[in-house]
Amino acid sequence: MPTWMPQAQRVHAYTDGGAQTPTRAFWIGANLDSSYSAVLAARLLNASVSPVHLVWDPMEGDVVQMLPAGRVGLYSAHPRKGSIQILVNGDAPFTAGPMRGLPDIMSWLRGVGIPDAFPLGPPVPDRPQGGREPGHYAFIEGIDCERILGSGLADGARAD
Repeated sequence: MPTWMPQAQRVHAYTDGGAQTPTRAFWIGANLDSSYSAVLAARLLNASVSPVHLVWDPMEGDVVQMLPAGRVGLYSAHPRKGSIQILVNGDAPFTAGPMRGLPDIMSWLRGVGIPDAFPLGPPVPDRPQGGREPGHYAFIEGIDCERILGSGLADGARAD
């Protein structure tokens, strides 16, 4: 299992929640000023003791990794063992934009064993996300799950 994403910058987390074998990916909205860089967002997460696996800026394509896949992220609202946490640092819905860097992220997620599926489909108000089935879950409303998984990329909707 490739625990570190080769293309990502590193801001090592000060702490984590212990060992894990990931089967799920959680896409989380940053709730930060979208002008913050991915590196600055990762440093802020370290300062608040809320490290995630990846901080991604879909507009610029910057990816910062804080934790290896085999460690538990501590993002306050969504610390779940067996999960990779991806904090999307940008404006929602991020899937309407260019999503630069997404192919590298998806390749890494597949390499650590996360299947290409959204078991609960796209997030909607009043439906909790966070099932136990392997795959992807989102805590950002209005995203295009199919575009994340790669469909439509060949017809001009490029993710890089």
